[in-house]
Amino acid sequence: MLSALQEETQKLGDISRMSISLDQASLITFLVATMGAKWAVEVGTFTGSSSISIARGLAPGGKLTCFDQDFKWTSIARRYWMKAGLQEKIELKLGNARDLLAHFRPPRPLDFVFIDADKESYDLYYEAILPHVRPGGSFFSITCS
Repeated sequence: MLSALQEETQKLGDISRMSISLDQASLITFLVATMGAKWAVEVGTFTGSSSISIARGLAPGGKLTCFDQDFKWTSIARRYWMKAGLQEKIELKLGNARDLLAHFRPPRPLDFVFIDADKESYDLYYEAILPHVRPGGSFFSITCS
């Protein structure tokens, strides 16, 4: 299923570089599952490879909240979330993450945070989310070139 998403994303042209690789997706799922993460946040969803990877690794009853501002790309993500049967585990907050994160209050302390959005705002995203991460929780980011 991730392979099909990767193929569709590649057809978008140069912007497809924003997607994580299949190897990176496997690593994310492994990390989330190994740490027993139940509550996660993703900043920067694009077409959904990373959100699917995170949601697949979550412990039973887990929830992923995604922040992204682009309806066009996240509509692809939502379609693949449904195909993967993960739509109940993933909540999308559509809009400017800088603004949304200022008001974000997760129901439980976060176990895992993945930031892969506009690079110049990483510090802001990190500072906004950090108070909500449980002691021992993990931040993860991938810089694609």
